[in-house]
Amino acid sequence: MRYFRRFRAHHCRCRHCQTRKKLRRHPDNYLMQPACPVCARRDWRVDNWMMRRDTRAMACRCGGYWFQHRQGSLACHYNANGTEREFELEPMAA
Repeated sequence: MRYFRRFRAHHCRCRHCQTRKKLRRHPDNYLMQPACPVCARRDWRVDNWMMRRDTRAMACRCGGYWFQHRQGSLACHYNANGTEREFELEPMAA
């Protein structure tokens, strides 16, 4: 029987261009760190603000999208402050 341990992603930033990327391991645990998609350097640091942030508390599960998304997104049924959005029905073109 296999046990799947959920990994803790590490939110990191490039030290050169400040691009944000989520790595599977801590940057110090790589023999050769992944390249930055913007500047192609291999120097990452852990972004402590993103690591402390609870992204699941901000997730919305309404019928606007089939996946978890942020409230106030384009097709979300709620505004960013949590109130229900009013959609205007457009008349069908003849």
